[in-house]
This record gives sequence, structure tokens and C-alpha cells, in this order.
Amino acid sequence: MLLTPVPLLNRAADLTYLFMEVKHLIDNEQLPPDVIRGVPQDMNPYRNLFAASRRAYPGRDYNVRFTPEEARHIIVARKGLFYVVDVYHPDGSLLTKDELAAQFEAVIQAAN
Repeated sequence: MLLTPVPLLNRAADLTYLFMEVKHLIDNEQLPPDVIRGVPQDMNPYRNLFAASRRAYPGRDYNVRFTPEEARHIIVARKGLFYVVDVYHPDGSLLTKDELAAQFEAVIQAAN
């Protein structure tokens, strides 16, 4: 069964919205720790899950982490092109799922 573009846009928007909610929990240190055999685990590695990049330099790569104020977009790839898609309003609130779907629709139209 083939999916039509609208359900795919909605799914992408839903997943992006949920990922951004998890990012918010991590940024505000509200994500409950994983517990293994009754021992809470260190959640600091999760900080590198979002808003992080690796910069290559001769002889060594460096991890770069961006602050929540700097990390206000995602990168979307479509047909070999990369697009910067804002996921926050200027006031800092997260775009709604419908607004994210509209952003992804704009990417599809630009890539076609």
C-alpha cells in the first residue's frame, strides 16, 4: 500500500513535534533518568542527541553543542538538497504540528 504525501507530511510533523518536546525536556533537565537494575543512569550524554554537531579538523574532530537559543531549526533533506526549517516561533514557542506540516510542504514544493 502506498502512502499519499499528506499522511507522510503529517507523520513527519508529528515526529518532529515529539522530538522537539523531548529536546525541551533534555534542555531543561526534566527528562527522568533511565534506571538499570535499580540504578539511575547519567543522562548527560542525551545533551548531544540534539543541537550538536561534529566539526572535522586536521588530526581531530570536535563536538560542538549549541544552546537552546541558537538551536531553533532543523535540516531537512529532499532530492539531494538541504533546507533549513524553523521549528520555533520568534517568541520561542514550538510550531504546531500543522505549521510544521506546512513547512515540510514548502520544502517539497521548493525541491520539485
